Amino acid sequence: MAQVDEVLALDSALQKYVRPPTFPAGVRRIRSDTDIPSTAKRPLRDLGVRVAICQALGIARKYGWTLAVKGEDISCPIASLVHGFDEMTDAFLRGQSYEGMYNVSLEAGKKSADQVPKCSLHEQEGYVIGPLSRREYEPEAAVVYGNPAQILRLILAYLWKRGGRMSTSTSGAVDCADVVTQTFRTQESQYVLPCYGDRIFGGTSDEEMIFTIPRHQFGEILEGLQGTHKAGIRYPIPSYLRFEGTFPAKYEEVRGKRAP
Repeated sequence: MAQVDEVLALDSALQKYVRPPTFPAGVRRIRSDTDIPSTAKRPLRDLGVRVAICQALGIARKYGWTLAVKGEDISCPIASLVHGFDEMTDAFLRGQSYEGMYNVSLEAGKKSADQVPKCSLHEQEGYVIGPLSRREYEPEAAVVYGNPAQILRLILAYLWKRGGRMSTSTSGAVDCADVVTQTFRTQESQYVLPCYGDRIFGGTSDEEMIFTIPRHQFGEILEGLQGTHKAGIRYPIPSYLRFEGTFPAKYEEVRGKRAP
């Protein structure tokens, strides 16, 4: 019961203190069919299409649907490789998918490919992705999309007890590996710049960024949101408005006698 309460409490705090424009999502790795809730939609079977992982996140956070995405449901060739649904190819590792698109040379593309977080072959069967508030399964991570000010709100919550700074890295591509694999690998929260594909296939807007939270940090982020709110940190961020403005001379010309 404590785990269930903490998940719902985090979702409630996100809605209260961060106010994201779409549903905060929960992600769980599928290791067997028992991990799939009976209400989950399968993209190929139920929607008649294959999807990218960023697209599945977009459906979950915008439609409020829970999806179970396995290898046969994935449309993105790169996602299939780096998430371990298909066997890794030499062409990808050589940087072929980056050369001439994201990088000028095969050498630069190989460096980009080397640094993508990767799963081993069949490390998991897939992912369950749905709104945190639905509570149809036990999420292993939360994924929140928001504008930079909302993501700042979450960064400050993360640093509430830790202090210091929060770091991240990006290549501008394959952000599903950053959002999912890197979060599970490091078991650390992170902020992520949505990649080019996420904006095309996931429907992510120019104004959005991503914040991820591993399950064991749900309570810490919840405490940080509450603590920073009590300390005066707010979203929407309030403007300072308690000042007296100056006005154009033409305005002053029509001023009547000021009341005493």
